[in-house]
Amino acid sequence: MRSFGDRLQNHAENLDRLNAQLDRRVAERDARLEIVRAALDQEIKKRLWAEQELTQSNRRLKDQVMHDGLTGLYNRRYLEESLGREESRARRSGRALGIMMIDIDGFKRSTIH
Repeated sequence: MRSFGDRLQNHAENLDRLNAQLDRRVAERDARLEIVRAALDQEIKKRLWAEQELTQSNRRLKDQVMHDGLTGLYNRRYLEESLGREESRARRSGRALGIMMIDIDGFKRSTIH
């Protein structure tokens, strides 16, 4: 009976050692996982920042494309983009669409001379 108790004690000690090893490995992997999570979090933040910067740059670029650089007024490109939209709106609402264009600066006349 005593040898059975000794064997049981040895198995219990082996299990304790294995549990301790397992606990150390889990702790090491948790530490590595935390490092990877921190790096991933940093990368996500960088990409979100870059995306916001790109969005803002695209907005500024679109604004520059739609406005005359000298006067700040809407230009022909804006007219072309908005004309289709306004025509569709007029059709949906069943209303007439009127367009008036005025040359206020006589640019072509002044550059021909």
